[in-house]
This record gives sequence, structure tokens and C-alpha cells, in this order.
Amino acid sequence: MPLRSDIIGVVLAGGASSRMGTDKALLPLGGAPIITYAAKALSSVFSEVVVSSGSGKRYAFLGLNEISDVFNDSGPLGGIHASLLAAERRPVFVVACDLPFVNRELVEYVLAHGEPTRTRIAESEGRLQPLFGLYDPNILPHVEQCLQKGLLSVVKALRGFEHDVVPIGPLLSFYRPNMFQNINTLSEYHSTSGSSFERHEP
Repeated sequence: MPLRSDIIGVVLAGGASSRMGTDKALLPLGGAPIITYAAKALSSVFSEVVVSSGSGKRYAFLGLNEISDVFNDSGPLGGIHASLLAAERRPVFVVACDLPFVNRELVEYVLAHGEPTRTRIAESEGRLQPLFGLYDPNILPHVEQCLQKGLLSVVKALRGFEHDVVPIGPLLSFYRPNMFQNINTLSEYHSTSGSSFERHEP
């Protein structure tokens, strides 16, 4: 299947990793930095993939362009805003850098469900996954207003525009219970790196 050029894939990696104490995107997991897995999943679907890296360029080893935030220290919402600006009216499909278990099938499933011109967000086990989904360019003015007001919650921003929720569950052939397992603390990292993760190839 040809790679899609109408949507830009975005790895969100501009966070401070305050709970981890170091840049979690660079921690080794299964023989590669954690960020590699999100980048690989997106690159298997989209012809253009970028990294939203906050205020600086840190991931040259990926060979991807990096986007800086317009609103500094604004978290994932700032990364979504900067990515939509850079996409120039194209939608962006965002994946948090600390979701190493996502894959091509999951990305394609979310793309295939929902209204064509509406933001689509994955949901798993009744929990919304705002850092895994397709963001429509029409939401850019609302996102910018939120940031100007200092409202940084992605979930709260979602309430300001129509969006589709795409349930992800065990009836799907590609489903795995850990698909949305993220890594925010050292204990989560050690637990994941000590598992059978080595069988997951980036």
C-alpha cells in the first residue's frame, strides 16, 4: 500500500519528562530509543513524518525534521498547535513518543473510522487517548485560543470542537492489552524494559 501524503505523521516529543528525570524518548528499549517505535509506526503509513520537539532539536538520529513550539512550555497541546501550523492545512496524526507498543494496524484503523473532516481520537478500555489520533486543521484557531488563555489540557481542548472517538478493543485482530501503555516514570521504564519487549522490533 502506498504511503499517504495527505496527512503528516507527528511524534510528540516536546515534554519535559519531569517525572522521569531524564528525556524518556532517548531511553533504550528493546535495542533502540523509545521514540523510535512511534516514529516507525508513523513512517509505515505516512510519507512525511516529523518530530514535535518543543524548544530544541534533539533527535537528529531519526533523520526526521523537527518542529519547535510557538507557545513555549505548553505541553502536548503546544506540539499539536505547532504541527498543525507546519502542516499548512493538512491533518496531522499524532503519537506520543512514549507509546512504544503502537503499530501500523492501529494507526490505519483510526484513520479508517470517523468523519473524513473531523478529528479522530482513539479510546481504549473506556479511556480517551488524546495523544494518539488524527487532528483536523480546522481546529487550529480553537487550539490557539486555548494556548493564549493558558489552557493546556488536550482533553479539555477537545471539548471545544466536534470529534470522533474510535474504540480500540480485544475484538480487533491486531489488539494487544499494552498498546497504549506509556512510560512516564523510572519504575514504568524498568518494568517495561524487563519484560519480553525485545521481541518487538522497531
